[in-house]
Amino acid sequence: MYLANLSSEQKELFLDLSILSMESKGEVDKREKMLLEQYCGEMKIRCRFEKNIESYESVLKRLKEISTNQELKKITVEILALIYVDEEFAEEEHEVLMSLQKIFEFSSHLLDEIIFTTRHLLLSYKMMENVVK
Repeated sequence: MYLANLSSEQKELFLDLSILSMESKGEVDKREKMLLEQYCGEMKIRCRFEKNIESYESVLKRLKEISTNQELKKITVEILALIYVDEEFAEEEHEVLMSLQKIFEFSSHLLDEIIFTTRHLLLSYKMMENVVK
């Protein structure tokens, strides 16, 4: 939804962050892979499942350096969608979010608002799938 207008560097960093997030809990769900492929299509970049950067902190710090606050919010929405698409929320994913909040300098209120709206967006998509079947 929000990734098409990112710079080339932001797109590659987002892809690394996505891969790191997917791998954080030790297994990658097929829904996560499908969403990552959709993200790559939206960004018009080659999809890969191997990370170029080993640390999500490094990725987050670089994104903070080169992104506007609005872009960071959009990136957060998309990462949250990826985290919640498998309908599980692991402790490792919580750690990624806490690092994101700290490095992006988001207030707890802002992060909670983004989480709330993203989860409801995903629920709406799921409900729509049931309607159009």
